[in-house]
Amino acid sequence: MFPKLDFTFDDDILREKLIGFALQNYNNEKYFICNGLSKKRYFSKLLDHPTDFTEQILKSRVDFFSKLGITDFEEEPALGIFLGVNFEQGLVTPHTDPAPKNYVHTRINFLLSKPDKGGHPIIKNKPIQINENESWLNLASIWTHASTSVVGNKPRIVISYGALVLKDKLKELSLL
Repeated sequence: MFPKLDFTFDDDILREKLIGFALQNYNNEKYFICNGLSKKRYFSKLLDHPTDFTEQILKSRVDFFSKLGITDFEEEPALGIFLGVNFEQGLVTPHTDPAPKNYVHTRINFLLSKPDKGGHPIIKNKPIQINENESWLNLASIWTHASTSVVGNKPRIVISYGALVLKDKLKELSLL
């Protein structure tokens, strides 16, 4: 399975709310955690901070996973649905994420704001060319994933919809 998906983030109003939330709150420890050794990478577990768009986010996760044929999943407890913000020189270092036995930590990610250069997702050591509003699949507990460094003043902003999906279901759908 190639990680790039043909889903786009077409809800411009929700996209603008998410970008606004990220840019207004990234340095507020109530909402965002600095995720790295420097103040270049932040993330917020969105379900920990109810907003006027929380229900839309939950519904869109169900809709996007349904497009893959996944209609039954468990809440992913470590990161859930998160908003990630990387500024100049910010990047995601190579890693995998945990999942309970028989499950896969599965993520559908959308690039809401693409930096001037860089910020490309890397899955299994291969950079993926993603444009704004495009998406990719990440079997985060199986595939090593990362991102390239952000170059320029425009941040990389990603919404990541997480779920725990049974391995057998992913195999049945030929996603694993």
